[in-house]
Amino acid sequence: MATFSDDRLEKLKSSNPIFITYAYWTFYNIEMCGGAGVSVEDGAAGRWDNKTAIESALAGKDIVFVGDVPQDYFSAAFKSSVHRSAIQTKADVAHALDDSYFETRVSLGSGAVDFDVHDRDSAIRAAETFKLAKVDLRNHDSLLRKYGVYPTSATTYVTSFKTYDVADMPTMDIKPPEFVIPGLLPVGLTVFAAPSKFGKSWACIDMCLAVSQGIPFWGFPTNRCEAIYFDLEGDINNLNKRLQALGCQYPDGIHVADRDIPDLDHGFLDGLLATLYKFPESKLIIIDTIGRIRGGSKRGEDAYQTDTRLYKGLQEFAKKHNVAILCITHTKKCVNLDAYDDPFAAMQGSAGVIGVADCTWMIAGKRDDGEKYFHLTGRSCEEMKATISFDQETKRWKLLGDTEQLNEARKQSEWQDNPIRRTLLLLLENQSYVVINKEDLFEAVSEKTNFLFNSPTELGKKLKAISSELLSIDKIRVEDVGVRKGKRSFRISKC
Repeated sequence: MATFSDDRLEKLKSSNPIFITYAYWTFYNIEMCGGAGVSVEDGAAGRWDNKTAIESALAGKDIVFVGDVPQDYFSAAFKSSVHRSAIQTKADVAHALDDSYFETRVSLGSGAVDFDVHDRDSAIRAAETFKLAKVDLRNHDSLLRKYGVYPTSATTYVTSFKTYDVADMPTMDIKPPEFVIPGLLPVGLTVFAAPSKFGKSWACIDMCLAVSQGIPFWGFPTNRCEAIYFDLEGDINNLNKRLQALGCQYPDGIHVADRDIPDLDHGFLDGLLATLYKFPESKLIIIDTIGRIRGGSKRGEDAYQTDTRLYKGLQEFAKKHNVAILCITHTKKCVNLDAYDDPFAAMQGSAGVIGVADCTWMIAGKRDDGEKYFHLTGRSCEEMKATISFDQETKRWKLLGDTEQLNEARKQSEWQDNPIRRTLLLLLENQSYVVINKEDLFEAVSEKTNFLFNSPTELGKKLKAISSELLSIDKIRVEDVGVRKGKRSFRISKC
């Protein structure tokens, strides 16, 4: 007995259609042409002893039987599961399989078609199967055309673009966007930019800890899942120090890779797919940083075309496998972010990056400031500009709130505590107006609020500066009534 190897099982899982042959040389020739399959010959190949694993890998696939495949080789359950998409070729066949084995099939030799072609994708698979079986595509023109596949010769075809009609949308099964962190991190590709050494990796590690335990991140709930973290700028010692600083308990469900990672031009996505097979519960993938695996430009490509090609590959992978990929990158060096109307224009790379990304994050602000700004834009998330701060004691970012709302709340708080406003309200408690010079007002402010201006002149300037706010907010009118008894005086009244 022989065992069908893991790498071949992975090929079966990722291929369609699958060719099942009797003769091993037939199977070998199919593999040499790029196909994937299984030989069941009692000879050099042997009968595989892990048939259950093979049958599991073939679930839901379009099956092409080539040759005299023994009827008792596969289980009854397997025969039942594949009969709607089974194809039997005439080449290399001693006798046709009984109809009771496969209830419906395509007999390529006679050109009869009776199997499950029901949409554009299944029609394309059928066309490719016909080509491999050396069947003239034009013999099946009416079937293929029905689903947008148009034979142009015996072995070539063109396909229409995949479309849908707006009129059909009310009856379509339109699923809402999925999230790993609802409102913050959708399934798809997200790019996270900030200046170098700004704390991006701290945020990434904290995020892995949060989602692996299903606890909130920055105040947002998380959908519990496993995470794959590509720590491409660190090592195990540095990561261990950071985990200890975060006070974590080393939870299950975080898988780290930091060495021997190929770039996007040399097999990164293939390796990522295999890693997802290894850790199938993983829904969060963090690449820290994308520059380490970005790959290069092809001849004739400009920066926009290169970025679009490379990031599109990541985005399509994320959508296909229903995962969230978070790519860490930097902002351009030696730039003033305040000079950009759009802060995302300061990201490294071309406009192709933000054009492809489903969601984009950025942390901006002055390095020495205690508070920074977090910007978010995306297709599935609402626009966000929030104020965040990095707690040096806990080594975690904290989201303080919406920047505009936070600034307004702070402005209102500062206004409530304004010493001039508080003094005027107290002076008008029992009278409708008061006439007071700036020297007496200086003393009143000091007495009633314990706030001391540098001089009466400074206070007078501050009073004039806030007179419009006093009128609009507190209905207090301030009028300069000129010099009385040698001193600048003001009439303060309720409106």
